[in-house]
Amino acid sequence: MGVNELESNLKFWQDGCTIREFRSWCHKDTWWKSSILKQIIKSQPISVLDVGCGTAHFGELLRDISPKIKYLGIEYTPKFIDFNKSRGFNCELGDARSLSVLDNSYDCVLCLDVVNYFEDYK
Repeated sequence: MGVNELESNLKFWQDGCTIREFRSWCHKDTWWKSSILKQIIKSQPISVLDVGCGTAHFGELLRDISPKIKYLGIEYTPKFIDFNKSRGFNCELGDARSLSVLDNSYDCVLCLDVVNYFEDYK
């Protein structure tokens, strides 16, 4: 994905859709998301890094199950960060291709529905 396509995607998420629309697409309960959540719960992490967190769907699920989990969401879309922070989630503006967190500083790392936006995802 070239710079123009990345900018186009960001413009769409930032200006072309509402939070409600995004959540209706991304917060559907699918078998694979349920499976991932079960594995996370089974592993009993103390901390979770959610790269490309969107509107913090997994943050919500984890907070409901175990409010003590240290959660950090990284997101490229400023309005999603603002939305997440307004609901009490620890979220930062960032790019999944260049993270500011230290290696091995989280027990669990999620990167869901993100890689398909990378130019070279191999």
